[in-house]
Amino acid sequence: MGIYTIATGLVLLLASCHSYPNMGLSNMDLLGKSVGDCTSNGYHCTDDCKNVQLCVNSKLYDYKKCNSQSYCDYVSHDCIDNESRCSPPNIIPFTCCGVGLFPDLFNCSVHYLCDSGENPLETIVCEKGSIYDVATSRCKKGDASTCSTTGPNCLKTTTGALEKNPNLYYVCNLVDNRMYPQVCSCPSGYYDPSKFSCVAHLPSPIPFLEN
Repeated sequence: MGIYTIATGLVLLLASCHSYPNMGLSNMDLLGKSVGDCTSNGYHCTDDCKNVQLCVNSKLYDYKKCNSQSYCDYVSHDCIDNESRCSPPNIIPFTCCGVGLFPDLFNCSVHYLCDSGENPLETIVCEKGSIYDVATSRCKKGDASTCSTTGPNCLKTTTGALEKNPNLYYVCNLVDNRMYPQVCSCPSGYYDPSKFSCVAHLPSPIPFLEN
C-alpha cells in the first residue's frame, strides 16, 4: 500500500472523528435559533463588534453578547476591552497543500483538515480556552488572545519550517497582488529552507517560524 493511500485513509478516519469535536457542543439546540446563513465555519464578530457569532454547518448563531464596555475578539472568540481585535486582517482563504491537518498561521485556535483538493475538507476550531498544538496535532489548553495573528513576514522570509513541527513549513506565494504564506508538509523528514526541500535530518541553524 502506497504512502498516499495510507494518508488518504487517515484523512477519512480523521474526518469521521473531527466533526467539531472540540467545540463543547453536545447538542445543536444549545446554540438556540439560527440568526442566518454563513459560508465560513468558526467564530466571527458582528460588524458593530458587540456580538460573538458561531458558524456551524452553514448556519449562523449568536454565541455571546458583549457588554457596553467590551468588544468581540475574533482570536479568543470572547469579549475583551480592546476594540482593535474585532476585525481580522485581510486574510486570503486557506488553501490546502497536501493531506492531513494544517494550522492556521493567523489564528492559533483554528486548524484545517485537508484531503487531495485545494479547499479544506473541514475547518476545526478549538474550544474556548484552548489552542491548536502543531507538535501533537491536537487542541491543548492555552490563551488564544496571546497568540500572534500576523503570521510570517513574507517580505522578510519567503519560506521557513514551523519550529514545533519542522515537518510542516510555509512558502510565500503571490496571491491577489500580495505575498501570502501557504502551509505544506514533507512526505517524510523535515523541511530545510536553505535547500527549499525536505531532508532526512535537520540542519542547524534553521530559520524557524515562531508558533
